[in-house]
Amino acid sequence: MAPRPPLKCAYCKEEGHSATRCTHLVEDLDRRIVRTQGASCLFPNYQRVPMEGNESAKDIVRDFGKEQAEINKKLMEKTTFKSKPKEEVKPT
Repeated sequence: MAPRPPLKCAYCKEEGHSATRCTHLVEDLDRRIVRTQGASCLFPNYQRVPMEGNESAKDIVRDFGKEQAEINKKLMEKTTFKSKPKEEVKPT
């Protein structure tokens, strides 16, 4: 009987653990930049994270998280009301 190949995580593509024991997935779930539904990983908008190809789902999710943070920052800058400096009132 041939030896089994090393266990490889479907989320981060690192060897030695599965997605159910992936610390990277736990971190991203805590940060709410990914969701899980069964064996699938989903973006916060419930769109499926592509898990085929060379790039890991972890990298795709974290890139998405960075982009969303930048968008949110720009939106906050546009909608935050900035107070005008107070003008000094001179006695007459």
